[in-house]
Amino acid sequence: MSRRDQHEDAGLDALLAGAWQAGADAVATALGQMGAVWSPDFGAYASGQLDASAVRCVLCGHAPCDCPPFGTAAYLALVDRLHGRAGGGDAR
Repeated sequence: MSRRDQHEDAGLDALLAGAWQAGADAVATALGQMGAVWSPDFGAYASGQLDASAVRCVLCGHAPCDCPPFGTAAYLALVDRLHGRAGGGDAR
């Protein structure tokens, strides 16, 4: 591979890395605007340092999760508490 080809490949790699980072930043921004909250263990899981079974639930704080059934008043109360909302998860 010529020096010019190597330079062009490096430029393409940098361009792709920049585009990937911009996309990742846009996703992170959108999720933040929607109020997404991540488990404190997500980074370790995503990097392969932690098995999924050991990731603590962001709502109940346990690994594995032992939240009340999805959609119940007790579950919605956990969601409201996490987002600092009053209401305690009353049925809708």
